[in-house]
Amino acid sequence: GGGGGDTEVYDDVRGKDGEFVCPARRIFAPTQGSLVCTTTAPVCEEEVCRKVVDVVQGHVESVNKGIWGSVRAATVKTTDVAIEDVPVLRGWMRSLCEERLFPIVHERYPVLRDGSRTYVVGEGGERESRLRLHDAFIVRYDEGDGSLSLPEHVDTSVVSMTVALNGGGEYEGGGTWFQDLAEDGGGKGRRGRVLNNEVGGATIFAGPMRHAGFPIRKGTRWIAVLFCYEEGEKGEKGVRPSGDTDGGYVVYRQTVELANLLERNDYDEEGEGEEG
Repeated sequence: GGGGGDTEVYDDVRGKDGEFVCPARRIFAPTQGSLVCTTTAPVCEEEVCRKVVDVVQGHVESVNKGIWGSVRAATVKTTDVAIEDVPVLRGWMRSLCEERLFPIVHERYPVLRDGSRTYVVGEGGERESRLRLHDAFIVRYDEGDGSLSLPEHVDTSVVSMTVALNGGGEYEGGGTWFQDLAEDGGGKGRRGRVLNNEVGGATIFAGPMRHAGFPIRKGTRWIAVLFCYEEGEKGEKGVRPSGDTDGGYVVYRQTVELANLLERNDYDEEGEGEEG
């Protein structure tokens, strides 16, 4: 079934000594507050998650001769497999976005900073998402090859999502660390906070939030990672991601759509941006 489902929000975003507002606040309308949420129920059934992992492992064995690597020219590389390289997973990812993940964004983050919505209403009253997936890949953190974590970085996306494909019983540690979430839910400083999901659960956040893959201590952790941008509405051309190649990969060092989104509004320390 579709629908957004329930989420837990984290609205304790802070900057250094309370003097700096997280730049990711330029993504959504200030009235929405939270920049991070996690689902309280799975968006993908456990058996489906297990099948996805099996398919990816089979792909690596048959196509890559068992060798794991990174398929993207990204600033921060992950040990991963692109969804587009595994045809049988494309339909699954499309359904996951359209039926489960995008509706959550529409409910939790309906209004962007410029006042427009993350969806448009069709002639029949149905919601049509403005979100477009410009990359999706399966990431493996594994103690066997030393791919335990991912350094601090920001995503060049409007919205990023992670979906847990296995549970904590198969690994120790892990999760996504967010620099601007206060550890105690209200304390000062930039100690950060780690969020993790049970199998099938999702974490959804504004891409420019500084975060990292928190180290696993043991086992193997599998997640699906999605990067989305927003397309123009009412016949606008929309902004396409930069760096597209014939093979379909996207270079994330600098993407046009995010730069335009962050620059289209004036911004002050109080987060009361004005339309520019």
